[in-house]
Amino acid sequence: MIPKTSAFENLKNIGLKTLSNDSLRISISNLYQLDLKHLEDDFGFRNSSFDFMEQLFPYQNKYLFADYSEPTKFGFKYSDSITIYKLKIKDYDTFLTDNNLLKTLQLTLWARSRIVVSKESEIVEEIDNVIKRIEKELKSRNK
Repeated sequence: MIPKTSAFENLKNIGLKTLSNDSLRISISNLYQLDLKHLEDDFGFRNSSFDFMEQLFPYQNKYLFADYSEPTKFGFKYSDSITIYKLKIKDYDTFLTDNNLLKTLQLTLWARSRIVVSKESEIVEEIDNVIKRIEKELKSRNK
């Protein structure tokens, strides 16, 4: 999820002081400058004590290999192209029965879902709250 911040940037350019409601101005600023930053920071995973990549990397090395027979090239308008190879599983039977891998996957998925679900729902609730407050403020100005 990548938040669009152009409206907030425009509001900052014309001046946040144009909002007469101090608490609404603070709520909007906090939403964009704090809450949505968590989304840009992979929901705070970079600062988490649980490193998902570190937990899963040994299994990537153990079970995955690049199949060089089917390369896919990706070209970009303003940079070099890159070649990607499909990853395939080696020793599939051992992969399916690796109890340590299963435990690591379950722990990783559980930890990630706890972070995503709790942070995401808090931010969505705050977004809804700020939208309602903006609508209320606009209605009071139109009277």
